Amino acid sequence: MSESNGPTLEAGQIIKPYASLQTVEKVIHSRYGMKVIKIKELNSYDDKNYHVLVDKDINNSHLEHTFPDGYIFKILNSYDSQKQSYIDAQHAMMRYLYTRGINCPQIIPNIEGKDYSIEKLIIEKEDIPNRDKFGLYLIRMFNFIPGETLNDVTVTPDLCYQAGKYIGKIDNYLLKFHHKGLEGHMTIWSLGSVPKLVEFAPKIRDVNRKILANAIIERFSQLVTPHLSEFKKGVIHGDFNEHNIVVTKDSNDEHKIYGVIDFGDVHISYYIFEIALCITYMMIKVEDSEVFSCGGHVLAGYLEEMSLSYEELNCLQLCICARLCQSLTMGEYTYSLDPGNEYLLSSAKRGWKVLDKIWEVDKEPLYNLWDEIIVERQNDKMKKEGKCTEI
Repeated sequence: MSESNGPTLEAGQIIKPYASLQTVEKVIHSRYGMKVIKIKELNSYDDKNYHVLVDKDINNSHLEHTFPDGYIFKILNSYDSQKQSYIDAQHAMMRYLYTRGINCPQIIPNIEGKDYSIEKLIIEKEDIPNRDKFGLYLIRMFNFIPGETLNDVTVTPDLCYQAGKYIGKIDNYLLKFHHKGLEGHMTIWSLGSVPKLVEFAPKIRDVNRKILANAIIERFSQLVTPHLSEFKKGVIHGDFNEHNIVVTKDSNDEHKIYGVIDFGDVHISYYIFEIALCITYMMIKVEDSEVFSCGGHVLAGYLEEMSLSYEELNCLQLCICARLCQSLTMGEYTYSLDPGNEYLLSSAKRGWKVLDKIWEVDKEPLYNLWDEIIVERQNDKMKKEGKCTEI
């Protein structure tokens, strides 16, 4: 959710779309020339997402070929629907990465040949105060990427390594990507916005967790924010988590990272934030015994594609804590606006426990463990390449 170059998002503001499946099917037919034969709503924070299968008889001259695995139809929230230049940047970035071998969704043109349209949808949710009967929302469609998400499989050390390498490769490609629609765009989900979490922390229901969150926010503001000008920055994906990583099985029946979805949080930020975010969600997914070690595997993969300075790495542990704090705080806040949406608390199932462990562990032994894993990965790689194995 953007906080610049446009209207300000206020705490408590309702922005999520509400539309019946019947309404969605009608819009898909009128705007994309497709007859829906099967539809399933997917999890989302602020938007509405649907996996749809359609009849093979499609009345859309701008669609070059059909996708048998179906499509993802997205209704963007009313706030971000106003950010059309930012949406253009998302689509440009996805096309850019796709041409470089990154498996990501591609935009499906509507019957007018456009990437999206702004639609007036009837608001059926009657129990929401201060809502107009109609809302304006940006709608768009992508091809569906088949496979499982990382959230649905056992996350191994090798998958952690693959995740780091994959997002490192994306960041490396994005070093040469620029789009004016990203200029000035900032989001509450950017790690740079952690100091602003003090406005949302009151929604944390557990008193001790609220105290912990405020302590992390304060330390981040003191030790990271003042040094941001020293860190490398560029365009980042901004949400490389277990729900946005697609995996499939290879010929050896082992899971491999196959693609990435959801570019709704791309922005210009710091690479150390990108890798901190990736490590954060890997820590949530791995076994308890691997929470500390998984960061080393992710880093090993990332550092094969991107470099990080001593100053950046020095604040990595705190950035991981800050991302956990951010995810958990915003999950509690958004849940207060949408009670019953358990997806919003998905990170909380293990998140607070992991946060306690990472917050309390001493930096030196943690970093020594990561260094050992990185060296071991480097040695393994050199062995496979037939090079000297001593580093």
